[in-house]
Amino acid sequence: MSGDIDDHNERDLRRRRLATQLIDFEARTRTIMELTGLTQHQLRTLLRRAAGKAKSRSRGPAPTSLEVFFATARSRSEGTVLAFLCHTLVHTLESKSTGSHEASVEYGERLCEVFDLWQQTVPNSRLEFEHMRLIAEGIERGVEIGFDFCGECHALILI
Repeated sequence: MSGDIDDHNERDLRRRRLATQLIDFEARTRTIMELTGLTQHQLRTLLRRAAGKAKSRSRGPAPTSLEVFFATARSRSEGTVLAFLCHTLVHTLESKSTGSHEASVEYGERLCEVFDLWQQTVPNSRLEFEHMRLIAEGIERGVEIGFDFCGECHALILI
């Protein structure tokens, strides 16, 4: 019985830790709820506790268009690197398709690791956490976006 309680407490702690990290990354409320399984009330409580140190977060719906990655040469370059990081470090989680909260927490933790690495590597990027999630899921589906090699220089490019 105590093992079940410990497991529950560990899962809850992971969810809250992930939510705090997503708040630090200025993720939107819906994104945090989807990746953590926290209710809006639980998230509001966390936000109130972090009010003094929390940055302002984006509001409204998360971006849904991949066009942001093709708008300029810089965004194409950044998009290619970010997509490659997502493909390499997040890749497909077998359990993600189950839709369980534990699977989405693990997926969210991996996305946070990639975004943290991204921010350290490209500190002046304008890409948000939701942009990274969008490209990670697009690469995973492999329908709307993918990789190829440049015909001239043979560099990896986003298509």
